Amino acid sequence: MQDFTDLAYTKSPQLNRLIKRDASDIENMQTQITSCSPYTEDPTLKNIVNLIEAGSDVNVHAFQEVGN
Repeated sequence: MQDFTDLAYTKSPQLNRLIKRDASDIENMQTQITSCSPYTEDPTLKNIVNLIEAGSDVNVHAFQEVGN
């Protein structure tokens, strides 16, 4: 289409900066994801919003039996 219309597609300096920033952000995210483990030595169950610990009556290990 560019050959047919004699128009050329060019990127603006702003777009070039955005592309470089996006690439940098993706690289930082990949580094963070691969270097941080979501698992800890702490076996307690906690709410991810308010960090309240689950009591001993929580039975998530038997969710299939309880659900039926």
